[in-house]
Amino acid sequence: APFLETCTQLKEKVNVRAILESMMNRLSNYANGVPDMIPSDVHAFQMFNECVTKLLEERASSSALELCEVLRLQSALLEFALTCYPGRLDYVNHCLEQTVAVLTNNEKGTDLDEPAVQEVEALLSIPLSSLALEVLSLNQYSDMLIYLPWASRKQVAVELLRAVVAAGAPLTDVASVEKLFQMIVPLLKDNADPNAAEAGDEAGDEDE
Repeated sequence: APFLETCTQLKEKVNVRAILESMMNRLSNYANGVPDMIPSDVHAFQMFNECVTKLLEERASSSALELCEVLRLQSALLEFALTCYPGRLDYVNHCLEQTVAVLTNNEKGTDLDEPAVQEVEALLSIPLSSLALEVLSLNQYSDMLIYLPWASRKQVAVELLRAVVAAGAPLTDVASVEKLFQMIVPLLKDNADPNAAEAGDEAGDEDE
């Protein structure tokens, strides 16, 4: 905890994002081979999350962290949560919720540059291998999709379907099926703007 607190006090020239990301990734890699690595009385996720939140708050006004850097930090936190705290969907949802907040407050709105798009796509892909259909219960997951261009949304949809098939998880209710179809719309429609596509179809019907 003292070390993490010190990280937030480092000068802006220091790449704190890289330091925190490296720490979380190393702990995640170690946890893969050592179950129950983190003692129950050590709230590691909360400590890292507080550090990340404080870092973003303190450097937001000076724009010291690029959007791409912020997204990489959130990805590392999400990976850490999935690996070190399997089954804690509340941690996963919190990471996604924080990321949506960052994207919502982005000065350019949904018009992300290519590096940021790649980071969002990567972040959405992280939970798929371990959660598969469980991502349908994460409200923020589908909310993040709107920030991706059509081609990237299509790629995430393909990875989602592959994860569902690999897991062999059955779709047991109508709500899950409808939610899944909403997420894979780019595989079902050609137009990048569903509203525009519907308007075009209506216009075509009137011409007939």
